[in-house]
Amino acid sequence: MSRRRPLIALFVDRLTDGGVQRSFLALAAAFQAKGCSASLVIGDDLGRHQQPIADGIELVTLTSGSIGSRLRADAQLRWMAWQRGGGSHVSRLPLRWRSFIPGLTHYLEETKPDALLSAKTLVNIVALTAKRWSRVDTRVVVSERTHLSTSIGRSRRDWKASTLPDLIRDLYGDASGIIGISGHVADDLATIGAIDRARITTVHNGLLRPEALDLPASDHRWFGESPPVILSVGRLSKEKDFPTLIRSFALLRAHREAKLIIVGEGRERESLEALTHELGVSKDVDLPGFSNNPYAYMKSASLFVMSSTHEGFGNVLLEALAAGCPVMSTDCPGGPPEILDGGRIGPLVPVGNPEAMAREMAKILDAPPERTCLIERAADFNMESVAERYLTCLLPDRFGAGYETAA
Repeated sequence: MSRRRPLIALFVDRLTDGGVQRSFLALAAAFQAKGCSASLVIGDDLGRHQQPIADGIELVTLTSGSIGSRLRADAQLRWMAWQRGGGSHVSRLPLRWRSFIPGLTHYLEETKPDALLSAKTLVNIVALTAKRWSRVDTRVVVSERTHLSTSIGRSRRDWKASTLPDLIRDLYGDASGIIGISGHVADDLATIGAIDRARITTVHNGLLRPEALDLPASDHRWFGESPPVILSVGRLSKEKDFPTLIRSFALLRAHREAKLIIVGEGRERESLEALTHELGVSKDVDLPGFSNNPYAYMKSASLFVMSSTHEGFGNVLLEALAAGCPVMSTDCPGGPPEILDGGRIGPLVPVGNPEAMAREMAKILDAPPERTCLIERAADFNMESVAERYLTCLLPDRFGAGYETAA
C-alpha cells in the first residue's frame, strides 16, 4: 500500500491521564509535523480523564472494554491461535490484555501502517503477537517504560514474575526496534529479557505541553503566605512512596515553618491522610487531588520533591525544571538520576530515607539554585529532538543516518 506520507500507529491500552498517554499524544503531533500521518490505537475506551487529541490524528479503538466484548474477543483469539499457530503464550496473559490481540491483528492486516510504536510491557507483548500473526511488513518498535525488575519484585501478582520474563524473551526478538526510556530501564530490560544491550536504544521523554507554562500559576491559598511550599505530583500509589516524603516533611517541620502539597489521586489517599494526622502535620499538608496542569503549582513552589522507589523516566521532575522550580529526587532506578545529571542539577538521596531527604530539603530551601540553570536543563529534553530519535527507529530508511536534523 503506497502513501505519500508514511503512517505511524501509536498503540497503548487506553487514553487515561498517564505519562505514556500524554507522551504518545505529543509524539503523534510531532510525527505529523515531520511529514508523517499518525493514528492513535487504544485497546479500550474506559480510561478516565480522556486526553484531547490533536487535529488530523485518527483514533482507533479495538474493544469497548465491556466484559462481553472481552469474552467475544477471547473466543476469536482462541480460533486465531488454532488457525495460525504460535499462540501458546497467549493464554498466559490476563483477559483484558489478550482481548486486544484480535482487533490489533486485523488493524495491521487491513491498514498496514508503515510502523507501529507501542509502550509498556503488556502492550508490547500484545503488539508483537499481533505482528507475528498478521504477517505484515509493518515495523513494530516497542518502548519499555518501567524498571522491570523493581516493578516485578514489588508486585503482589505472582504471574508477573513467572510469566513476563518468558514472554519478553520469546517475543522481543521479533521487534524491529526496542527503546528504553532511560539507561537504567534499558540495562534492566536487557538482563531480564536476555537481549543484546546493543539492540536497545535509550530515548528519554520529551517535555510535554510546554505551552502550559504560559498558563496562570496556581491560586492555592498557601502560595500567598510566607512559609515555603514543598510540592510533589504523582499518582497516590505505593511506588511513589509518599509516606517517606511525609515523614521527611515532619522532620523538617519540627525545625522550621513549611507547607507540603501532594497533587494527585489514588488508592493510598486514606493511608496518607492518616499518616499526616499520626505525625501531627495534617494542618500543613494538603492533598488537593488530580490536576491536569501541574505547572500551575510548580511555578510557585519553593521546592519539588520526587520520593519514588522506582521510575521509568519521571516526567514531573522534568516539568518542575521547566517551570524553574528547584528539584530533588530519590536516587531510584530509572530516569531521575539521568534527568538530574547524577545530582548536578538537584540532590539525589537514598530511597526510603526520610532523614537524608529532610536534610537536603533544608539545604535547598536555605540556598535555592538559579532558575535559569534549571530551565536550561529542561530544554535539553525538547519534544522535537525526541521525536526525531523515535523516527530514526521507526522509519530508518526515511529518517535514518542521512536524516539531516536527527539528534
